[in-house]
Amino acid sequence: MHMCRNRDDVPDQVLQDADRATYRTKHQNVDTRQLPDVAEDQRNLKDELPGAAERGELHLEYQPIVAATNRQLTGVEALIRWKHPTHGMVAPSVLIPLAEQSGLIIELGRWVLEQAWADRQHWHPQRAKDLTMSVNVSAHQFMSAGFADTVQTVLDGAPTDPGLLTLEVTESVFVRDSEPALQALNGLNEIGIKLALDDFGTGYSSLGYLMKFPIDTLKIDRTFIANIERDAASHTIVTAVIQLAHDLGMTVVSEGVESVGQQRELTRLGCDCLQGFYFARPMPASNVNALIQHAPNGYTRLPAPTIPTNR
Repeated sequence: MHMCRNRDDVPDQVLQDADRATYRTKHQNVDTRQLPDVAEDQRNLKDELPGAAERGELHLEYQPIVAATNRQLTGVEALIRWKHPTHGMVAPSVLIPLAEQSGLIIELGRWVLEQAWADRQHWHPQRAKDLTMSVNVSAHQFMSAGFADTVQTVLDGAPTDPGLLTLEVTESVFVRDSEPALQALNGLNEIGIKLALDDFGTGYSSLGYLMKFPIDTLKIDRTFIANIERDAASHTIVTAVIQLAHDLGMTVVSEGVESVGQQRELTRLGCDCLQGFYFARPMPASNVNALIQHAPNGYTRLPAPTIPTNR
């Protein structure tokens, strides 16, 4: 299995596809034997994953989420990275299945939550005061005993509004464990955190979830965004989802925005927030803080994109 030693050597599209695959195991168990280019190094990585955080090999990067109308930074999504001392950057699409198979996904998920919330506390206290933090949660972590207590413990470590924390889950959590999931969500609601339904439109997509569960945000999957300018069906679906979500009082975030055409059309359709390589690549916590500190007029507006728009 080939693993890149330097993130800057990885094409943008490869990184984006890896991030999109990071949390596919929110809703399925992945056998590492089925991963591409299965080799001895994967088995070695599985053995070496325990203790990776303690050895300082894990870190987070954050991808900005911006307001559709003016590119103002509204939040970030935390993405885990594993820089192995000999293999270099381990793709998230490899890391997460390994964590599932080794039984470390709950521990890893807690580390991500703790680190993300801690990083947020170090950002500019005034200019970051309304910045939301989105953290992906696996199905195993979400349904584990005491998860709400874990979230409360993390929040207790800082006096920040719990409503600034958004947990992202996929529809499969509701399909597989509907009633327990509802109980878990109610417990999290009591804490005050927000819930985002991720990858909407790619799974079961039952409208019943939107009525039954306390969902604050819908994240439209990049599959529909990629074709919104040339595919009538995708355009119709995105239009309907935005309208439905707004009628139900939900915020809509479109993922995988890669071109000015997509940005303009999603803005015209009334999408609230956008996320994708067109605006910014995932960045270290220090870069987020620098972005906030150097923002004019007391708020952060991402500059006009400079990456190619015809990739």
